[in-house]
Formats: sequence, C-alpha cells, structure tokens
Amino acid sequence: MKHTKIRRVLCAALCACLLLAAAYIPAGAKACSCGEVVQIYMEGFGSSLYYNYGTPEQEKAETANMDDLAFGIGRLFRGVGLGLWQRSWAPVASGIGTVATGVLGHLALDADGKSIQPISEHWRLDPNQDHRERPEYRFHYDFRIDPFEAAAQLNEFIEAVCKATGHSKVALTGHSEGAIITMTYLKQYGTKRLETFILVNGAWQGLTLVGELFTNQFGISGASVTGYIANNDDGSGSLKLAMDLLRKSHLLDFLEPMGDFVLDKMGEQIYAETLLPTYGTMPILWAFVPNAYYPEARKLLAGNPEYAKLLAKADRYQNEVQSQAGKLLKNAMAKGVKVAIIAGYGFNPIPASRNSTYQNDSMIDTAYESGGATAAPIGQTLPPSDSKYRSPDGIFDASTCMFPDQTWFVKNSMHQSSPSRELRDWIIHSKKQPTVWDNPAYPQYLVKGEDGKAVAYTG
Repeated sequence: MKHTKIRRVLCAALCACLLLAAAYIPAGAKACSCGEVVQIYMEGFGSSLYYNYGTPEQEKAETANMDDLAFGIGRLFRGVGLGLWQRSWAPVASGIGTVATGVLGHLALDADGKSIQPISEHWRLDPNQDHRERPEYRFHYDFRIDPFEAAAQLNEFIEAVCKATGHSKVALTGHSEGAIITMTYLKQYGTKRLETFILVNGAWQGLTLVGELFTNQFGISGASVTGYIANNDDGSGSLKLAMDLLRKSHLLDFLEPMGDFVLDKMGEQIYAETLLPTYGTMPILWAFVPNAYYPEARKLLAGNPEYAKLLAKADRYQNEVQSQAGKLLKNAMAKGVKVAIIAGYGFNPIPASRNSTYQNDSMIDTAYESGGATAAPIGQTLPPSDSKYRSPDGIFDASTCMFPDQTWFVKNSMHQSSPSRELRDWIIHSKKQPTVWDNPAYPQYLVKGEDGKAVAYTG
C-alpha cells in the first residue's frame, strides 16, 4: 500500500510536469536543445511599407515621396507671391504645408488612426530560416499604428517563431521606435516568452523633438544647424572646425528670429493644416511625446470629438506604458528576465528645437534613452564628482538612471548605426542578469572604435 501511494504521487508529479511543458512549448512544436538563443529584433520608425500589401499589386511605399517635393516647392513659391500681392501670410503658410504634406502626406492616417491610402505592412516568417545558423528574426510592422496594435502583431510573431523553432523563450531587442513596441508588448503579454529584454537607442521615454513639436515650441538657430551638420564629420575634424567657424561668424544668427517670426505669423495655420492632419493622426507619434510634454500636447486633440479615439489611444500608452516603464522592467527582472538598456551619445539633436544643447544620438535624447541619466549640455562637463557612475569624459552620471547597473552608453554611436552587436550578444548569452561591472570588455561607458565596434572608453 505504501509503495502504491508513492507511485501515485510520482505519477501525479510526472503528469503535472508534462502538462506544464505542454503549456510552455507551443502546440505542434518539438522542443529544441540546440543551445542557441532565438533572437527577435524590432526596427524603428521608417521601416518598409507597401501599397496593397499581400496582393499581386503589392508595391513598396517610400517613406518620403520625393516626386511631390518639386510640386510642393512650386506651391510654396506661388504662396510667397500671393502673400506679397495680398499682403497676407496665409498663402505662404499654405505653401509650407503643401511641401510637408507632399513629402509625407501619403502616409497620413484618418482620425481613428487608420491608413487613408492602401498602405500597410505585416510580419512574415521565412520558412527556410534555420535558427541554429541565423538566430535573429526581424519583425516587420506598420510603424505608424497604435503601439498596442503593433504589440499584438509582435505577440503573434513571437508565438510563430517559438512554434517554428521549438524554443519557448526569446531574446527581444527594441531599437528606436521598436523600444516603444517592445515595452507595450511587455505590458500586454508579460514575460512568458522572454529570456532577455534589450532597449537600444530607444524612444521608450519619448524625445524632445516630438514633445516640442506637439507643444508649439518649434525653434531653429545657427548653433543648432551647424551643430547638426557637424555630426557628419568623417573623423578628421575638418567639418566640425568649419561649422565652429561658421557659428562664431554669426552669419546664421538670422535663423532664430526667422523661425520665431514664422511661428508667430503662420504657426497656428501650419499646425491646423499640416501637423495634425499629416502627422498628428499617427498614434505612434503620440508615443514619442515625453511625459513632461504630454499634458500640454494632448490639448491638440482634447475637446474635438473627431479625435476621441485617437486621444484614447494616446492616453492609454502614456498612462499604461511610458509612465509605468520602470515598474514594468523591474517586474520583468524579478521574474528572471535579463534586462539591458543601451544608449548612444556624442551628437547634436535635429535642429528643430529651441533646446539644441542636449546630448543626443543625432535623433533621440540620451537622457530619455537611458531612463534618466544626468547629462551636461553639449560642449560642457558635469561638476566634479566621485560617483562611480560618472563617464570618463565627465559628461554623464548614470546614477540617476532607472537601472544604473544595467545601462550602457556608447559614445559616438549614431542612432541608426549603433555599434552594439557584440555587447548585445554578450548580454543575450549571459547566464544571469548582466551588469556594467561584470565584464571589463563592456563597462558602463564605451566608445565606437575605428572598426565600428564598441570598445571600453577610458577618456
């Protein structure tokens, strides 16, 4: 009788294990023991879109429609002429709007966030990809849509990858806008399929450019223009020197008052005719607005019944994802998911903001990418400190980050060409939660080397 009870207990335990395994591995999949880590990489804003996707008429849709640029410029000159004739700025504002809508207007969405043109994109899985040879899978999606809708598609993709590979977990990396989608996925679907979670040059806390654009704080200056051009220096320093001389010559000082004049005379019309219809209906752009700017930015939509659904989508992301990012990542680590954040710096921001001195990867604020690092303005350093999180060049102090021990910085890392492949590989294949103190080859601060790879930065 005693042995019978033991057998029953063992049998029940075995059945429980089998049921648990069945729930953990996708139906129809054979568990894989190759030892490789399946990776999924999320690209950012501007990835491929198609007209009539999935049909015989499928055709790639360019992000910028340069064919209509000449027409828009023609309308701008016409508007300037009419403005002079009528002594009115309205035709000029309409001309400026025509240029903007001509280049990107084909991507506009309706008030509910649905594409006006038959343009879309959807994930696809290469049936011939062998994860043992190519472990990284790229997720394709419509970069304009609601982050929650894109996250639902990402969930479908992850399930399909798990089923195809026999792996129950993946390493998920979100780059740029992809960080917004992966964070939304984390909120909606949790950690069941996650082994590693990495944010690279991510907009998961927004960016100043969009925050100021949506709050009527657009600005331009000679310093911002020359600084941004200097980002393209080839390493010789000649372009940076030329831009520095141009800035000191004050030849571009007219840009700032000109920008202020345009905003004052035409800003309201440009916003009404261009910003909201062309860009403001993209739910994803509202996810780029930092929390600090959002209460003011949402006034563009609030009170207008036409945009009620769009506002609800924007509010949901801000309240459930961006504002809760620290809590979401902390919970993921508590459940055994390895979390890492990688940020680039060393560049000037796009010259469309009054604030042109914040550290940037040429697109997104490094402070936002890193979850709150303290940064000195471009050209300056922080006051002396004995903080162990201080960068060798004195520009950053990572102690104020949400997760200072899991946040890496790569100097001279431009947004679209982050040299973090080897760092990500080390993080992905680490057996435990990696920190900036674990590997001398990958300390908290790195720099883009001559070979394009990130190496330890010593100052």
